[in-house]
Amino acid sequence: MHISTSSIFITLLMALGMILLFYVLIQRKKTHLLFRTDLLILLAMIIWGRLFLPVEFPFTITIAFSALMNPLQALLNTVVFGHRFGEVIMILWCVGMIATALHSLYMLKRMFDLQKIIQKKSEVFHISDFMKVNPKNDYPVWKTDLIEVPMVLGWQKVILLPNVSYSQKEIEHILSHELQHILNHDIWIKQLMNLLTIVYWWFLPVYWLKNQVQIVLEMRVDEKVTRSMTQEKMLDYVSTLVEMNEKITKNVLQKKLRFSSSFFFAENRNVLSYRVQYLLESKQKKKTNKGILLFLFMLPVVTNLVIFEPYHENAPGTEGTWSEQEMQERGYLIHHQDGTYTFCIDGQQATIQNIKDPVFENIKVIEEE
Repeated sequence: MHISTSSIFITLLMALGMILLFYVLIQRKKTHLLFRTDLLILLAMIIWGRLFLPVEFPFTITIAFSALMNPLQALLNTVVFGHRFGEVIMILWCVGMIATALHSLYMLKRMFDLQKIIQKKSEVFHISDFMKVNPKNDYPVWKTDLIEVPMVLGWQKVILLPNVSYSQKEIEHILSHELQHILNHDIWIKQLMNLLTIVYWWFLPVYWLKNQVQIVLEMRVDEKVTRSMTQEKMLDYVSTLVEMNEKITKNVLQKKLRFSSSFFFAENRNVLSYRVQYLLESKQKKKTNKGILLFLFMLPVVTNLVIFEPYHENAPGTEGTWSEQEMQERGYLIHHQDGTYTFCIDGQQATIQNIKDPVFENIKVIEEE
């Protein structure tokens, strides 16, 4: 298992394909009848794992793709300012990653600062003050004039409510929804998506994925909250969502909270519209289609099955050299008593400077007597 330019390239290609699949599943109305939202969360985690493991596995099949990989190899080997272009890209990638990470830490600090401001100007309650709840889930509720829509402080497990009058039915729907975010541990999924945008700050599809995952998290909460509801109660819940949508406005603090949206769960006009559509049209499918589920579990293997490599047929300077397969089949290593290695093939010998090179992994080793 090792990382290379080819393995990174195929990882980006496969991730792009899975992100497009995510788009199809979430945007096409008919697909709502085939799966539960947990499946989309699982797909997002598979994409996350694929991007964070851009490696070639032992079972990966190498495919020579000279039309694509040869020009890419030539481009990366081009010398720019005394360095290979591939090295320049890696330097820029790392610098951008550090800058994005620092910006995220700055946003985290702002979030904690905002939290202190809100806490000082809030009335403190608990969920049990408004509705029946399991004592272990009786989280704090802060009512404040500084916000206009309900939200959750993910890290602190605190529900924020605007200081407005709600009916008993509305307050139960709102608190049930926000509580479900806490019970689902959605803050951790959001942070995984944030980490993805830090590492792949230049890969634009991950930003779209991050935004779509936010929608899915809201859909999953709605799905779980309304699971045991009758049709009439579900429509009441939808009515509360619509009314919340109408109450969203833009004030100064709301804009500040949006800067820290990676750490808050707040209502959003576009997200609410999509959630209402999903609740009304999806009919809340209870089980995921088994074919889709099987395909999803196969994705981690399928997306690591092949890798593209450059191929130069009869390239200059290759006469008298051996392919990796020929080295494994016809060559062997001698492990000397002083710890050094010698590679032998077809009567020729060469001292090995780096025995940890992946090319020597599967070559037979003979101990010197």
